[in-house]
Amino acid sequence: RGAFVPHDAPADKEFFVSKSVTAGVGNIDRLDFVSSRNSYDDERECESDVTELGYQLLPNYEETSLYRLMRREDPFIDDKPTTGGSLAQLHDRVKSVKFEFFDGQEWLPEWNNTKKSGKLPEAVRVEIILSMPQLGSISDVEEYEPTFSTTISLPR
Repeated sequence: RGAFVPHDAPADKEFFVSKSVTAGVGNIDRLDFVSSRNSYDDERECESDVTELGYQLLPNYEETSLYRLMRREDPFIDDKPTTGGSLAQLHDRVKSVKFEFFDGQEWLPEWNNTKKSGKLPEAVRVEIILSMPQLGSISDVEEYEPTFSTTISLPR
C-alpha cells in the first residue's frame, strides 16, 4: 500500500515494475517497486523514509519442482530501483506466485510505470500457491496445495 512514483520522477525511470512468467503449471512472476516504508541500512547505520522492495521466486534446490519466495529490500532509492539490496526468504515450498494489476477497466498481467504515463495501478491482485506435505499414515505422505490470494488497493 505504500508504493509510489515520485512526483518529480523522470518519465523513463522505473519505480513500479512487474514481469509475468509462466513456468510449468504456475507463474513465477516478479514485482519490484518503491515504497514509503521506513527501513534501516546496516551498512550506513541510518534510517530511510523510502525503500526499494521486491518479491520474486528463486529455485528450491532441495525440491526442484518448487521455488523459494524471496523479499528484496534496499533502504534507499538509487538509479536502479529494481535491483540491489538484500534478499530474505519468506517461504521455501512455493509452486506459483501471480501478480495482476487493475488499470481502472481491466486486470493486466504486467505493469511498468514508464509505459503507463508514470502511474501506478489502482489495485494489485496477488495469488500464491504453496505445496505442503500432509501426513496421512506413517508410510504415506501426500502433498496439498493451499492457495492464498488478496487484492491490495493502491493510493491514487
